[in-house]
Amino acid sequence: MNNTHCPSNPLVRADRHLIHDIHQGGVLRERCTSQLYDTYQGLIYHGCKTYDLSLQESQDVFADSLAYLIYQIDREVFRGEARISTYLHRIFCNRCLTFKRNARVLKRKGMTEELVQTADHTPDPCAIAQTNDKIHQLELACHRIGPHCQQILWDSAYLGFSLKEIAGRIGLSSAASVATLKSRYVRRLRKMVG
Repeated sequence: MNNTHCPSNPLVRADRHLIHDIHQGGVLRERCTSQLYDTYQGLIYHGCKTYDLSLQESQDVFADSLAYLIYQIDREVFRGEARISTYLHRIFCNRCLTFKRNARVLKRKGMTEELVQTADHTPDPCAIAQTNDKIHQLELACHRIGPHCQQILWDSAYLGFSLKEIAGRIGLSSAASVATLKSRYVRRLRKMVG
């Protein structure tokens, strides 16, 4: 009898705890992401061996796959009906195939620059170029505004830390001061990017 979906199975319980902790955000989410990376980094070798990717390409695809898994968990698309290992493996394999397919297309067209990572369903290449330009402008603005701003925005937007947790991480006295700084930095970035 296959009991991988049985709630008393320790692997299923561990997956459910990870999913719960990712939903909590903040420090728990960061720990879970690190734990998932450490646990499944063997997929990087799998990408090199099976899909003939370079180590850097495989690492990039793995990081992208892991970020997508976290996104799927966060949006409750993945709720734990399957094992996390199975789901991540499928995401990784599909992303490896997409990467190889994009590389072949660019090589056939004689394009030698780095691959532009885009969604598979993107209909308009001009819109992609404009978006990439805006992202580049935002990155430059973030570098000009400084590391303190980057830390606050990264912790808030990507890692999901609460304002109180961010205050503790960067040594501020209250969540209100973080909220004020965050608001100020977002206004500055909007002015810089236009």
